[in-house]
Order: sequence, then structure tokens, then C-alpha cells
Amino acid sequence: MTFNSEAEAITLANSVPFILTGYVMTQDADRLVRVAKALEFGVVGANDGARSTAEAPFGGRKDSGFGKEGGTHGLDGYTDFKYVSMRVRSQ
Repeated sequence: MTFNSEAEAITLANSVPFILTGYVMTQDADRLVRVAKALEFGVVGANDGARSTAEAPFGGRKDSGFGKEGGTHGLDGYTDFKYVSMRVRSQ
């Protein structure tokens, strides 16, 4: 696909239903950060083609799946958090 502006490229990329991984390649550091933040993908490779490591969360959004695997975020799907606020009177 071709595009005429950065905004159009972001809109096109975010419009697909399967958004597991996206990539941004540029020599402009400001653009790299701006576009990486704007993309709605589960993983974004910013000037990096090997974006997956065992300690990093990996997973998609939309129709690409639910939840993450890898890293501490991979445990969230197996964890049921509960907050207990307790006050005990001293005797």
C-alpha cells in the first residue's frame, strides 16, 4: 500500500482487524517515537526486526488474540487479583 502522509499510514495500519505486530523504520527519532505510540498493535518493532524476547510481553490486539505471553505480563491471565483492606484492633 502507498500513503501520502504519516497520519494516513497510521490510520491504514490501525484499520486492519489483526494487529499482532507492526514495524516502523525511519531515521527520524521523533517520528519513530510518535508513530510507535500511535500504532495500536500489540508489539511494535521500532527500527527493529527482531522485536520478541522471552522477558517481554508478546500478544496482539483486536482479532489477533487476547492477553499476553512472556514476561511478568504473561502471568496476568492466570492470576486472580484481590485487594483486601483490613484493620485489626490491638488488644
